[in-house]
Amino acid sequence: MTATAIGTRFNGVVLPLAIDRYFFAAYHGGKFLQPYTGFDAQGNMTAELRFPAGLQRLAGVTLYHAFTADDFSLLPVCASNAVAVTFVP
Repeated sequence: MTATAIGTRFNGVVLPLAIDRYFFAAYHGGKFLQPYTGFDAQGNMTAELRFPAGLQRLAGVTLYHAFTADDFSLLPVCASNAVAVTFVP
């Protein structure tokens, strides 16, 4: 599963994640990530992870996520720090 890393350069932006299958699934949206959300009235934005019920095998697993801010051509211009997400039953 995705872990933090020194960083991988993508279009000049360093992503603080290891490149693996989960990275590509999350980066391309997959079935569980809603990557394109809008800003609320206070200027905050939320991304959502939605996994189907019944995935008990993920209990205790920690995945790391980061986001990129993209320009109008959808190329990243900056990246966040990695944040750990641990699944609980």
